[in-house]
Amino acid sequence: MIVVLGIFTSLAGCLIFVHSGSRAFCQESAENTHYASPNMVVASNGALRGAEGELHIYLGEAMQTLTPFAWHSPAAGVIECSTEVKKCRYEFSFHQIVHKDGSSPMKAGVLDATAVHAGEGERPTVLWMGWRNDYSFTQRPVGFSLGREKTEEAPLVVDIKWNPACLLYFQEGDFICDNRIVYLTANHKDWMRETWVRQVGIPYRDLTRQSVIGITRFERVLKPNESAGLRVIVPYTSISSERRQEFLSFILPVE
Repeated sequence: MIVVLGIFTSLAGCLIFVHSGSRAFCQESAENTHYASPNMVVASNGALRGAEGELHIYLGEAMQTLTPFAWHSPAAGVIECSTEVKKCRYEFSFHQIVHKDGSSPMKAGVLDATAVHAGEGERPTVLWMGWRNDYSFTQRPVGFSLGREKTEEAPLVVDIKWNPACLLYFQEGDFICDNRIVYLTANHKDWMRETWVRQVGIPYRDLTRQSVIGITRFERVLKPNESAGLRVIVPYTSISSERRQEFLSFILPVE
């Protein structure tokens, strides 16, 4: 059953989002074989890549694509960037956590996002996250690897099939596909959060492997020089919902 909770319209971007806290079904079938890095990768457009797809970042009410001013690496396995939109500075830090307990190590990419109000008066700050089951650029793993290995491992060939019957929904802050967590959010209690399973164009378009899905919108009103942060966690490969607590047990929260 599909439960529609409301409609959000962005006039600036000419987009309509169907707001759903429940479920939606995929409409189209496709297959994809691509090369994936053995570690999480940050692409040049700021997308956080795992084996099965990538998390995209958008800024401001009109969902402006992240365009970093510059990249730098303050420590091994960490990369950071920043940009500014309408007197709000956005800072992003990416790293990877590996849990080696057991025969199947669990990897996760961690994105720490911070918004800083650099103008005058109170201002609403908007930050978006969305998932894509494909890479936005070349199939080869290009970008900054978040692995700390001294020698780069060979890329993995990942055969990903788009399931036309996949069940997509949000459960609290988790975006889930067929009972597997694709990404989750944390440390956002002071932000207003809204979620959409799908992005719908005009006219309506079926979902494909290239569609941006699982959209989360964060909003918070900031005072001058005030900052606010949140964390987004992307498993290298999606994990079963039953393993959520085990997975989170080795992800340290942002204080």
